[in-house]
Amino acid sequence: METCGFEKRLFTAQGRLNRKPYILWILLVNIVCTAVIWGSAILLVGSLDDAGASAVRTLSHYFQGMYPGMEHLWIGILFGGVFVVMSIPCLVLVVQLTIRRFHDLNRSGWFTVGVYCPIVNIFLIIYLLFFKGTAGRNRFGDDPLASADD
Repeated sequence: METCGFEKRLFTAQGRLNRKPYILWILLVNIVCTAVIWGSAILLVGSLDDAGASAVRTLSHYFQGMYPGMEHLWIGILFGGVFVVMSIPCLVLVVQLTIRRFHDLNRSGWFTVGVYCPIVNIFLIIYLLFFKGTAGRNRFGDDPLASADD
């Protein structure tokens, strides 16, 4: 069996992923993404030099005249932009991991869509976290537990 690096294992929706690695990868991805998003936002605000801060104040003053009480709108837009840009890769990783977990349960990756639907997501998350994957080979590949024993 050919060994492959974690990049090939992490950045793919092909194959299967059993419970323990799924939970560990999801935790790791969420911790790293949260740290990167907050760190980027803090660095962004901290890196505003006098010219940048002056521009934000000018925009704030402009919005204060147009929309009273919304003088900090541009800072919110800046944070929102950082959040969106940094969240997209995180979301892609979580979706790929979840697809592989559904494959381990011998279900289509399309079940991942249900994880983002209210109420349905509760049952699907319980299913992903607590149900054992298909023993042996299924239509999505070899059993990850069996190949770990080889």
